[in-house]
Amino acid sequence: INAEYMGSESSSVYDGVSPSATSSFLGRRRQSTTSRCAMSPASSPASHEFEGVEVVIVDDNEISNIVMTRMVASAGLPHVTTFASGEDALEHFRDGPVGVFLVLLDVNLPGISGPKVAQELRSRYALRGHQAARVVIVGLSGSSQPETAAAALDAGMDAFFVKPLLRSQFKDSIIVPLVSKAVRLHSSSAGTLSAAS
Repeated sequence: INAEYMGSESSSVYDGVSPSATSSFLGRRRQSTTSRCAMSPASSPASHEFEGVEVVIVDDNEISNIVMTRMVASAGLPHVTTFASGEDALEHFRDGPVGVFLVLLDVNLPGISGPKVAQELRSRYALRGHQAARVVIVGLSGSSQPETAAAALDAGMDAFFVKPLLRSQFKDSIIVPLVSKAVRLHSSSAGTLSAAS
């Protein structure tokens, strides 16, 4: 298995705008282009800041789960849980775990689709408030069709990437802007709750 990427040499993340072969877009508000630079453990962005982050990978493809698990671990995030279905992933979140979660979610899951999973997670945590958990949801798909990205983002996902997801994208477009922000917000909320009690 290639240590840098899953499958081909290009990957895109976008907000429904038709991308060129080399373009890369993040979410609805942020736009960036990423390069294919390998990320060694020595240059991993993860530090004490990310020790409590749980990564949840939801993909019905066993090879994809293995490759993404290795990529996440190499980035210094040791807490990884994988599920092959949206139903199993939602069961994992049934009791409302607390903390910071990064969910790498296949959009085209059998049974409950990725967008449905994202909608359910957003609904559950909206009811509980944002103090208990911060959930970053990243959609993944082999389809580069704009409607696939639009469905993912409209369902509440923070970003959408066309597979394969590169190590450099995982670091520069997911961990640095999205997970770091979630950790900061969660720490701030926890501090506020402690002070109030």
